[in-house]
Amino acid sequence: MTAAEELRSLVEAWGAPARSGGVFAKKSKKQAARREAARRLAQLSDAGSGQALLDALAHASAEFADDRDVRRAYAKALANAGRLGEAIAEFEERLQQHPDDCEDLADVAQLYERAGRNDQAVERLRRAVDLRVAAQDLDGAVGAARRLIVLEPQSLENAAALVSILRAKDPALLAEGVEHLADLYRERGKLGQESAACSELLTLQPDRADIRDRLASIYTRILEVDPDDQDAWIGLAAIDEPLADQLRVLLLREETASASVPANPPAPMPRGIEQHAAYASRKAQELMDAGDMLGASLCLERTVRVDADPRNHLRLACCYAALHREQDAARQGLRALATAQAGSDPFVADEALAWLSNLLPAALEPLSDAVILNHRPGSADILYEQLLALWDAAAKAAQQ
Repeated sequence: MTAAEELRSLVEAWGAPARSGGVFAKKSKKQAARREAARRLAQLSDAGSGQALLDALAHASAEFADDRDVRRAYAKALANAGRLGEAIAEFEERLQQHPDDCEDLADVAQLYERAGRNDQAVERLRRAVDLRVAAQDLDGAVGAARRLIVLEPQSLENAAALVSILRAKDPALLAEGVEHLADLYRERGKLGQESAACSELLTLQPDRADIRDRLASIYTRILEVDPDDQDAWIGLAAIDEPLADQLRVLLLREETASASVPANPPAPMPRGIEQHAAYASRKAQELMDAGDMLGASLCLERTVRVDADPRNHLRLACCYAALHREQDAARQGLRALATAQAGSDPFVADEALAWLSNLLPAALEPLSDAVILNHRPGSADILYEQLLALWDAAAKAAQQ
């Protein structure tokens, strides 16, 4: 008997299994044989189509609802017939009982994608990726992660997940994922992360002249706004030492030329310093978002020397608090409050006051009174000294 003939016979047998005198019932009354026949029907179902096949699979699936292969064959047959809603419902019913079935998750995600419900597809695929990684099934994880990138090509989370999986699986495939991640960082203007990704890519593919040029361009842009970034100097010298030497000369000439120009009444902040501060502030935020509070604090320490924005003092206070440097955190919080009050920035002043009161509740009342009495302070430095004295007194009283 050919496979096609066997399939026709099974479809006939399962066409109406509820009838006690049906064809199948005459052939076998043993449950094990019926289950085996249902599984064989499921195995051959990919080669068939039509309502008769769907009816047979529906009956087999109803009788053996606990059989994975039979249920999956019925769901796939529904999908092939264009009945996506019913197919999705069949898969979801199975997933309620077996939430860790990666194949069901991947298949139902594909159906959601066909139905235009990408949000549901993404959620199922992410579950599949996590489960396959946990099971050390990196081949399956890579496939699901690639599909996630197709659905959400601009997602940093998906790109980073794929790179993480590929790094553990196969360096030969890793380069593609790292390059995609670098492109996403470039689109978001994250120079630090883009340079790190390009550096890894160049290690994987050392003959890529385009990546070498791209990395040199990134380091050059960083150094143009932050000439003190030693990591950028080291990176640039490693890939193009002559360019690094030329850039040092150019930046030195610019610094010398600007120093020789007679000073006019100074602007609040020279453009070069403003660019430096802006870059350091952006880099600090990137590091904070990544959880690197130590790196962020180093950037912000440089920023607050040249930029009186109270928000930077407050961000630095948050970094210090995360690093358990409470005394330094308090001083930066007080500096933020004094600077905001002196600059007539009530919103930041309120934010700083609330942050300080969380750090030391006993200081809220004296600090609030001082801010009210000094609604127009002579200078931020004078107000800061007053606030610091009140803070120390409140801290001492709280310890007693």
